[in-house]
Amino acid sequence: MNIFVDIVISFYLLALLFLSSCTQTNLTGGTSTSENGRIMGTVVNETGETTKNVRVELLPASYNPLFESMSIYVDSTDENGTYCFDSLLPGSYTIHSIDISENRGALNFNIVSSFDTSILPSDTLRAFGTMQCSFAGSSDDISQYVYIPGTTLAARIHEGAALIPHVPSGVLPAIRCISTTLENSDYVIASNTLIRADDTTVIPDIRSFKYSQEIQLNTSANGAGITETISDFAVLIRLTRENFAFDQAQPDGCDLIFTKKDQTLLRCEIERWDTQLQQAELWVNVDTIHGNSTTQSIVMHWGGPAIPASFRNTHVFDTSAGYTATWHLNSNSLDATVNGYNSTSCSAIDTIGIIGGCKKFNGTDSIVIPSLLDTQNTVTLSAWARLDSSSAGSDIISIGDAILLRMDFLKDSLGTIGSIHINDGIYYSNIMSKQFLAGSGWHLITFVFDNELKERTLLVDGSIVYKTTGASTSINYTGVGNNTIIGKHGNGKTEFGFIGCIDEVRVFRKALTPDYVRLCYMSQISNNSFVYFVK
Repeated sequence: MNIFVDIVISFYLLALLFLSSCTQTNLTGGTSTSENGRIMGTVVNETGETTKNVRVELLPASYNPLFESMSIYVDSTDENGTYCFDSLLPGSYTIHSIDISENRGALNFNIVSSFDTSILPSDTLRAFGTMQCSFAGSSDDISQYVYIPGTTLAARIHEGAALIPHVPSGVLPAIRCISTTLENSDYVIASNTLIRADDTTVIPDIRSFKYSQEIQLNTSANGAGITETISDFAVLIRLTRENFAFDQAQPDGCDLIFTKKDQTLLRCEIERWDTQLQQAELWVNVDTIHGNSTTQSIVMHWGGPAIPASFRNTHVFDTSAGYTATWHLNSNSLDATVNGYNSTSCSAIDTIGIIGGCKKFNGTDSIVIPSLLDTQNTVTLSAWARLDSSSAGSDIISIGDAILLRMDFLKDSLGTIGSIHINDGIYYSNIMSKQFLAGSGWHLITFVFDNELKERTLLVDGSIVYKTTGASTSINYTGVGNNTIIGKHGNGKTEFGFIGCIDEVRVFRKALTPDYVRLCYMSQISNNSFVYFVK
């Protein structure tokens, strides 16, 4: 698709024209007096250094670039990176800083001016991203535009899309669409949208989708049973013929999107989409899951324009949320995070798991990842495992034998354990459960090693089975193997091969809380009481 870019009002060519601090230019008229308010601030780069000759625009928060009746004030930063706007009428404003030469910018929304001087925190210039709004059909009406309120950023809809480049990375409170010829045509496309640096963020028009389904997230005692508020959580959505009409969606599910009720777009990854079996598993990143709540919900939309896989299948398992690696172990052994800790060797075979597909191991099979995953000090290991049989013990995942998850460790009847290597010799610290789980079906095994709080916690199926505090030893990565291995020992011992199935293996560089782990368990089991399709 050829996308015609039509920025309605572009002020970027004027970047160095207005250079007077507190003698800013009013581009579109309007009245002001010296008794009105003043706004001052500084602009810095990402290393915290002040930047000069950066164009700074001050616009009313409701500014619409298609209608030029409102005043725009322009200044440029001085040698100290400072800008100043005075003689301002009371109201709410947006500050848009632009440094085209460095391909950087900043947006600061909802700045309130009154009859005094407001000194703002520094605005940090960040790399631009691109925003692409998609619409159903092939709309090519010269009167239809997409714009970001409070800025001069806008583009005409052409062939079903509007493309706006040079958008400072960060969160946009609102994105709107308007017709210049039709009355009452102004509406919100999306809210609280994250624009990523050096990337194209695809934003579908919610009104383009024919179907929607509200999905309740119940964390009360009758649901997931957690009280903690959880951030950046990957919610598993299972679709079946009972709760979803697969014939209403595109064959690969590429038209599915998820939003919050305020139309904030949520990141989504499709792990499996099988129209023949009418089964699908999708992961949705929800920024906040409130504890002990029966009122929170998200909305699934479908029957609209296709969303590129490059947008749908990224950043659900975000490294900024503490993920080091996530292996779904369906038809491949790829890492779902941007770290790309992909397997270079996999002898395990594909089969049906607890979440879509998984890998089946015969005791000698393994999945090898050529890395120790940054040799972290605080680590959480988590995986679903179905152990069919065991003799000495069965390793689920072993990071070079420095830290591991092992089921049914026969020695001293330790059972299912989490273990760390504590010195250059053969000494290990084992967190034991005394639980032997072979032949008992699927279990979520989680080991949390918190180096900061000196705590070690082992959880089975979302419940704590053993916890120690006050331990002074740390993970020792010296003298261990060079690889992370799933299904076998990480440093060559042959007696700990896994016989059975392993699914959804995750490594975090943070210590997960018990409520977080319980929410993982409650959201990933079949027929759970956390995810409810509202009828």
